Amino acid sequence: MNKTGFRERRKAAAIIQAAFKTWKIRLSFIRKRKAAIVIQAHLRGMFAREVAVALREMRRVEEEIRKREKMEEENKRRSQLLLEQRNSTASSIDGTSCSSENDTG
Repeated sequence: MNKTGFRERRKAAAIIQAAFKTWKIRLSFIRKRKAAIVIQAHLRGMFAREVAVALREMRRVEEEIRKREKMEEENKRRSQLLLEQRNSTASSIDGTSCSSENDTG
């Protein structure tokens, strides 16, 4: 075998080896990228679930606060009505006794 044939074969072998090495590295990169994507997807899902739980809890607390405020408002309104009824009853009792005194006096 002459030197030019040997060099051509060596060059061809180097090209094949480089192509194989490139393919092997690219395959490794693709596998790692897919693994990274899977991990990212799981993390995004986990964070989204945490946010959803927090939002549900926040809505529940807000609803509780609204109910409590509504009950307090209703109780306040009832107290005012009772107070008005007592005052009107007391004034009507006082008014009738005063009017009867005025009539006789």
